[in-house]
Amino acid sequence: METSGILAVIAIVISLFLFIKVTSLQSQMNNLKADLEWMRNRAGSPSFPASAVTSPPPTEKQETSGSSDLDERLLYLLRSGQKIKAIKKLREARPMGLKEAKEYVEALERDVL
Repeated sequence: METSGILAVIAIVISLFLFIKVTSLQSQMNNLKADLEWMRNRAGSPSFPASAVTSPPPTEKQETSGSSDLDERLLYLLRSGQKIKAIKKLREARPMGLKEAKEYVEALERDVL
């Protein structure tokens, strides 16, 4: 293979690597924007009273500390029509399986919304 061919292959590999990195960074930036929007909305005027936030009883794997903030975030995502993202956020915050997280989010949605 000629030198120019090798350089072309290296350039293509580097381009693909950079494309993957840019796509990943864009996804992270979108998540940060969503979090920032949620914090702005929460600081401004919440669309629900804090007393209305009720959560399903925690299982033995779930932590109870900080559940209020997490539940508020989950409710915001549910109101925005982002149920899958709410389940993902819950799984990131607490060590639980997909089925448990789905049931928790659905119970929260049923009880509050």
